[in-house]
Formats: sequence, C-alpha cells, structure tokens
Amino acid sequence: MLTGDGSGYSQVGGFHTALELLHKMGWGIELLSWRHSCKRLMRECAETNGVFIALDDFYHSITFLEPSRPGQPLASARQSDPLDLTNRPTVNTIISGH
Repeated sequence: MLTGDGSGYSQVGGFHTALELLHKMGWGIELLSWRHSCKRLMRECAETNGVFIALDDFYHSITFLEPSRPGQPLASARQSDPLDLTNRPTVNTIISGH
C-alpha cells in the first residue's frame, strides 16, 4: 500500500515513480483514487500495467455527508450503501483475461 497524488514524478520522485519501480519488480498494480484528483499519467500507468479503480464509483459506501455551512451541526447519520468490491477489476483478472 502506498499513498500520494503522483506529484514529484517529473523530478523522478513521488508515488508515481514508486509505482513504476514496484511494477518493474513484479508487483501487481491496483490504483484506487478519485478520478478528478489522480494525475493523468499515473492513472494511465495503472491502466496499462494493472488496474485503475475510481473511488467515485463507491462514493455512497465510503463517505459521509456534512452540511455545507461551517458552524452547523453534522448531518444526521445516513445509511451507507453496502461496499461490494466483488466485481471490481483486479490485477489477476486482467492478467488471466477473465
């Protein structure tokens, strides 16, 4: 597990560089990130060498909602959607072609 936004790649550093190094060492690549905040080159690297999974697709299972105005009480609890990752693409399904 790694974390980062992919910045620093042009200076041969950061998360994206580590991702490429691990791939060269034989590790499978599964990158989970929000679509809008993932650097394009890092997403393309994951799509080419493994899997990119957009967290956007699981928004209602992994987030909670707060009111939009500061100083207001937190929104009341809401039922989250079940988090079902069984049908997500994985490195193994990409490699085996299933």
